[in-house]
Amino acid sequence: MAADGGRVILADGTVLSLSAGQPGTLVSTGDVHELVVAQQLTDVDPDIAALQAAIAAGQDPTELQQAPAAGIAQ
Repeated sequence: MAADGGRVILADGTVLSLSAGQPGTLVSTGDVHELVVAQQLTDVDPDIAALQAAIAAGQDPTELQQAPAAGIAQ
């Protein structure tokens, strides 16, 4: 796929445009074809975003984050 996106051409000639890096799902019901594109979250917790980026880069998340607290805080 090109950096600016691409397209899917179905057997019936229907053309669906794609955005690069944007996840989507092709929904086909009878003769109706639709590309459902997931909306990107804009208010992601920075710690979660950093962890997701590290995982995507192949890093081990257990080596990056502190262990979760166990038990009830007093």
